[in-house]
Amino acid sequence: MSAQLKIFFDRLSDLLTIEKDLGRRLRGLSCSILATGSDSALPECFEETFKLTFEYLGMTYKGVLYCPCIDAVEMKLPSRELIHEIIK
Repeated sequence: MSAQLKIFFDRLSDLLTIEKDLGRRLRGLSCSILATGSDSALPECFEETFKLTFEYLGMTYKGVLYCPCIDAVEMKLPSRELIHEIIK
């Protein structure tokens, strides 16, 4: 896990201890993940961390959109159908 992602999850955990009222307002909201990386496929453990956190917070997890950046020029984009399915 990158330092930036660790800080993100630390701030989410603050919603359980320090900012409880704000954390309670997340319950029932929908959320998705948008990620890029140099791997051809998203590591399963990456998504699992988000799923479990969102479940614990009572949020509805809609899915992940992963765009592998194999090199600096080319990026494999997902289909429009997949994008629309995730944001529904």
